[in-house]
Amino acid sequence: MALPLQPNLRPAPPWLLRILMILGLAALVLGLGWIQEAYRSPPRLLETHGREDGFVATTERHIDRAQNRVWVMLFVLRRENDGIGPVTTLVEALARAAARGVDVRVVLDQSLRWGSDEVETKHIEAAQWLESLGVPVLIDSLEQRTHAKTLLIDDRWTIIGSHNWTFSALARNVELSLLVEDRRIAKEVAAVFRRTPGWEELR
Repeated sequence: MALPLQPNLRPAPPWLLRILMILGLAALVLGLGWIQEAYRSPPRLLETHGREDGFVATTERHIDRAQNRVWVMLFVLRRENDGIGPVTTLVEALARAAARGVDVRVVLDQSLRWGSDEVETKHIEAAQWLESLGVPVLIDSLEQRTHAKTLLIDDRWTIIGSHNWTFSALARNVELSLLVEDRRIAKEVAAVFRRTPGWEELR
């Protein structure tokens, strides 16, 4: 009586197992990336006027939720005369984030007065205000004119647009900014911060 054919039960060679493991890990990484991309929030337009979804409310909410870092770069930051208003709201949010251990840093512009060789002093008072609340500030050099208005939050969220932090920009003007959830863009924005002279020493 003939015996039935036996299947080849020889173990797979180690190199084949390694290849299969690498392919499996690659598929897992690609799958996780696809899931993350699928659940990424679409960009949102932030207008000056808007209570729940406007620039101030949305920015404050994201600062309050930050876990790792909040980096800010502004052309103008000016405190309200009476210390009450949207600028104070956002600065106090930065102070709260810094107090709970978030890496909060602010870059402000330094430039010459229009048509003059005299250095503007617009941000000396703002820097003193922020630093008194525990928020480190870097006023850039005269060789660099910082005209950006942007926030980087947790290497994930970027807010970039036309909003300076002044009462006019945050309460009166027609201004537009965009809230973007994209780690690639956040990485590129972080590189801009790091190119600012003195950035790494700012803590």
